[in-house]
Formats: sequence, C-alpha cells, structure tokens
Amino acid sequence: MINVVIRSREYDDAPASERIGARVIIRKGDMYLFSYLGKRDQYLFPGGGMEDGESPMQGAERECMEECGLIAEAEKPFLIIDEYYFEKHWRNYYMMAHITGKTSPRHDLKEDELELQPVWVSNDEIGKLPAIQMNWNDIPHAPLSTIFAVRNSHFREYIAYRIANNMGLPEIPAQLSDSIACIGIDTC
Repeated sequence: MINVVIRSREYDDAPASERIGARVIIRKGDMYLFSYLGKRDQYLFPGGGMEDGESPMQGAERECMEECGLIAEAEKPFLIIDEYYFEKHWRNYYMMAHITGKTSPRHDLKEDELELQPVWVSNDEIGKLPAIQMNWNDIPHAPLSTIFAVRNSHFREYIAYRIANNMGLPEIPAQLSDSIACIGIDTC
C-alpha cells in the first residue's frame, strides 16, 4: 500500500484530532465516478467518514451507496493519503471498486444543502481539478484545518487518480502553495 503525506506549513506533530475516511475509485471506460457538491463546485471520489467498527472497504461501499445510489464492491485499499493541517490529521483510504447494483441514494441534510449528485468525469477533466476554485462560503467560521482540507480536496483526489493510474505524484499547484508546504511518499 502506498502512503502519501501532505503537510501544511503549520501543523502539529501530535494532532489534537483525526478524521478517518474511505473512498472508492470507480472507472467506466475513460470516465470516473465522483460525488459532486454543486454548491461548492467540489469533486470528490465517493466516500466519507468511517463509522465505528467499519473496515475501509465497508465504509467506502456504504458511502458510495448513500451518496450515489450505487452498490459497489471495493477491493483492498491501495493508497492512504494523510493530510496534516494545523491541529488536525485527515486520513483517507482509497480503493478501486466496481458497481454491482443500484439503490436509492440516502443523503444527509448537509449533503442535500451542498447539492450532492453523482457525476462521471473524463480523464481530461480530472487533470483540471486542481485548478478549480471552489466556493467554500458554507464553512467561513470553520477551523483553518477544515478550510485547508476542503480547499485542497481537489488536489488530494487528483493525487489518488494519478497513483491509481501509475502516474506518480504531481507538483504542488502554485495556487495551493500557501496551504501545502510539501507532499511525499511516506514522509515529506
């Protein structure tokens, strides 16, 4: 399993809190499934926070069902992305998956407010993700760690896409250099 580390210029060596999530990467030809949050113009691989007792595969499958209305069968994780922003550590497990069925999405109130919808995105469009400027007006009073995690989420998903396709790590985009100090395999 590959472990990518992303650190901001300011981070705690012993984070006060941690959020652990799991995400699936589902490919159909040259298209990839994303959970699109229309209010933010934010693209994320389907997934989210894991519940107590869930494995990464179980959490990712549940989140895909809730967000996209798709039943997915996830493989073992191939990638962990650890992000360290100020007082918080964000960990996401990524795994390839394939669709085995359909069901009704079950969005929570926040997902409805953010206008979540499943979308298929082409290889060409995924390459443009890090340049998309999101609207993050729904979190203006959130801790900086949360703002950085949301702001940098397109880059994180782009990293996962590149690793899944054996393309290596990208350079830190210039527009994120104020919030990301380094990126590396295992450490930075």
